[in-house]
Amino acid sequence: MFIRTLALCVGIVLLMSLSSIQAVGAQGPVASGELKHTVGLVSGVCGTVQYIEVLPGTEVFHCYTFTNTGTVPLTNHTLVDSEFGVLLAGDTTILAPGDSLQLFESEIVTVPHAHTSTWTSAAPYLPPVISEDGVTLALVTTAVQLGSPPQASAGTSPTPFIIFCGLLVLTATVAVKKRNAR
Repeated sequence: MFIRTLALCVGIVLLMSLSSIQAVGAQGPVASGELKHTVGLVSGVCGTVQYIEVLPGTEVFHCYTFTNTGTVPLTNHTLVDSEFGVLLAGDTTILAPGDSLQLFESEIVTVPHAHTSTWTSAAPYLPPVISEDGVTLALVTTAVQLGSPPQASAGTSPTPFIIFCGLLVLTATVAVKKRNAR
């Protein structure tokens, strides 16, 4: 009798344990991340746009921010940019869920072009995490513009731009001739 009762109790406890494990583990570990590639005009500061219009010869600063959006730590980070090539290869930083890594790069814009960037990370025993993003650099001849490219569509106005206008200061040398007082 004691053995049957013990077996029954162990069976119930085991069944309850398996149910709770199934309920908690139903989602399982999730390896995921998001890359945000932005550009701006200030060194060491992440810009807020993915499209920028600048004067030829302007230095722009790229900011790559990768955030672990999963439930497990990520490591072995690689970042490849279509224009710059490999910027980060096999970085072993352990990125906890919710944490981010940032990387900066700069360039002098001489021709309009786009960048496509791909960040790859890994978590043990899970498929690799791959996230892509990109930016577009355009040239203008009168002002620097940040924002989205204008969209021509019926009934709506284009996305507004933040415009930075330069101030042209002209200096001149003026000769003053003193008259002789009599």
